[in-house]
Amino acid sequence: MPKINQVLQGNDLAFLRMVANGWEYDLTAPDAYTAQPLLVAYMRAPENIRRVFGSLPEEARAVIQSLLEHEGRIPWGQFTRQHGELRSMGPGKRDRERPDLHPVSPVEILWYHAMIGKAFFDLPPEAQEFAFIPEELLDPFSELCDLPTRQWGRPATPGETAHLLPASDAIIDRASSLLAAARIGLEMNAWKHFREDWPKGLTPFLRDLLYAAYLLDEQSLPMPENTRDFLVHSRGEALGLLAKRWMHSRSINEFRLVPDLAIAESVDNNPHGTRQKVLEILSQVPGDRWWNLNSFIEAVHEREPDFQRPGGNYDTWFIRETDSTEVLSGFASWHRVDGRLLRYLITGPMHWLGFFDLASDTPGGMVTAFRYSPWALELFSENAPKGLPEEDRKLSVRDQTLICVPVLAPRWLRYQVARFTDWVQITGAGDEREYQFRASPNSLKRAHAQGLKTSQLGTLLERWSETPLPEGFARALENWEQNGVQVSLQPALLVRIHHPEALEALKKSTAAHLILEQLNDTTLRIHPNAESEVISTLARLGYLVQKEL
Repeated sequence: MPKINQVLQGNDLAFLRMVANGWEYDLTAPDAYTAQPLLVAYMRAPENIRRVFGSLPEEARAVIQSLLEHEGRIPWGQFTRQHGELRSMGPGKRDRERPDLHPVSPVEILWYHAMIGKAFFDLPPEAQEFAFIPEELLDPFSELCDLPTRQWGRPATPGETAHLLPASDAIIDRASSLLAAARIGLEMNAWKHFREDWPKGLTPFLRDLLYAAYLLDEQSLPMPENTRDFLVHSRGEALGLLAKRWMHSRSINEFRLVPDLAIAESVDNNPHGTRQKVLEILSQVPGDRWWNLNSFIEAVHEREPDFQRPGGNYDTWFIRETDSTEVLSGFASWHRVDGRLLRYLITGPMHWLGFFDLASDTPGGMVTAFRYSPWALELFSENAPKGLPEEDRKLSVRDQTLICVPVLAPRWLRYQVARFTDWVQITGAGDEREYQFRASPNSLKRAHAQGLKTSQLGTLLERWSETPLPEGFARALENWEQNGVQVSLQPALLVRIHHPEALEALKKSTAAHLILEQLNDTTLRIHPNAESEVISTLARLGYLVQKEL
């Protein structure tokens, strides 16, 4: 931190005398060169520091407290926004208006006491201008400052925690599903029934997380070795891996994933730096109680509003809400942009990854409180959380072809079954969830195209089924591998014509292309959607049709 002499350096004698006046020091030196070392020596004396600090207005001491809470420095833009302006004056105007005697803010009080300075610090993520306390004053001020330490908000009330939403490990099952879908090329709509309970916004975040965890490659396909390792990890190891990759990721940009915000491509934010800053702030929230979410966001607004904008660039980012053309610029839009990001991080990624339990005051209402989950300490320490259930359950085959895989069956088993089958639905909740799949000629054909053999599915099911496979199902798999499709079901619309002349007339008419096949002397199978055209054609030929559907 710069020292007192660096704060005073370059100032004229009139300014030094203003500082001396604030310190009640009779500075009689003839010029600035002579005056500066005398003033510095006086300001370093412990008894003088105690006396002058005690004479400061409470609001000025509160500013010093704020600086001390930020290691003695705050970005200049944030500092003046929170604590008041420092008017820009040339020597003439300054000497006429005497801002040292008539300050307009606590900042000016401290400035004309030389208790704060302004300088550029080359700190990550970029060099910028800071307000700071001179080095010699840091320790004395820390000892003298008896203002209570401010908390990041307040504890939640019982009403704000009436309805709980505990952290879960469901993200590892959802990750496994997304990896399996990517492996077999399933379109999102084809497995929507598997995602009905997914929170809003989870899918794009999870996809980005799988890239960051080196589980998906640049072609959005699972990376074989990494995916295998992930699927055979214990649930605790898998959750720990995803949390660790998220904390260190430089590619996941949560700001662009915040629901209902549209952010221009030109916005060049630093998601890794933002995430680390938010984690640092959250580490100061008490870990043994529920904490009110809105008060936390408000505390960040007051104390660390530039957590994702170190340069204070509130006017250059082009951001709007998705349903509006209004540009959300300027510090006045902080709650609609930066505050919304904070809420998303806590109620989205950090809840999905198991760091936080959530609560609301009404069923299904907006989140009002959060607290550290039982796994949080281990996750923050980049360790695998303990106490997660074992994946040791077996599958079952019902209704001949419905394969039911419990959520606590091995994830690699569910992944392999998913590659051979059509995805039906998920039933149950929590640890009683069950993934249901069905083998079909189309699913087996898809698996065959990826180099899989139907016999592999049979072997897998026989080994992991809790009861013997239905005899017909096992035989059906064998028949399909040997002979392909042997039985097919097709929708049909039958036309029975009892007069040969009418049948031949229809076969020669403009509707002939709608006839799929002739089943016998009196019956045609026509296209299922061709009913109206066939009735109209037969009417033109002189035959009325009686519907028997």
